[in-house]
Amino acid sequence: MRRRLPSGLTLACGFVVAACGEAEPVAVSAPPDGSVPSGAGGEAPGEPTTGDDALCGHLRANGGNAHVPPGTTVTYATNPPLSGPHYGQWVASAIYDQPVDPRGYVHNLEHGWVVLLHRQDADPALVETLHAFWRDPPPDPQCPAGPKPRIIVTPTPEFDRAVGLAAWRRGYAVDTVTRADLEAFFATCREAAPELGVCADGGPAPYLETETPK
Repeated sequence: MRRRLPSGLTLACGFVVAACGEAEPVAVSAPPDGSVPSGAGGEAPGEPTTGDDALCGHLRANGGNAHVPPGTTVTYATNPPLSGPHYGQWVASAIYDQPVDPRGYVHNLEHGWVVLLHRQDADPALVETLHAFWRDPPPDPQCPAGPKPRIIVTPTPEFDRAVGLAAWRRGYAVDTVTRADLEAFFATCREAAPELGVCADGGPAPYLETETPK
């Protein structure tokens, strides 16, 4: 069985790649009639240099935070998305074994969450680093009492690197990551979230569709 993107979801292949040394414009797919574009024409990723950019990836163009009904076509400017239209229900904190639909977890990013993504064929030891970070999360200054870590771990299809770290308007993708990297990202890279102080957990996750090849 293989995964495919659900009907109505378009991801441009323009996510920031750490230490790539390139600065190419983000490729944004033309949305079909009736879709909701997000972040079209966003700035080039550039090369991380110092400070927050080195830890978080460059601050990306704001794709907006409109709520859309389930099934609405959304074209995101980066893969994974770092902002943009999303469902009204955010996603519960968990380690997922099925790919979560970005139209759900982008709402989590707006609330100051971090989403950790990995290829479905990533090194099990690398995936365990992400899982261990969820099980033993760092302090969350805005929500010290929980109720759960504002972190989602999910596999993802259509991804060129092993791991992706996503926050609101910040993120990067790499082939390896350490707990120290994850702690630095969580501590430093969530400040752009417009609803950083929302501590409530989310609801059931919308998953990407599956299909069995013939």
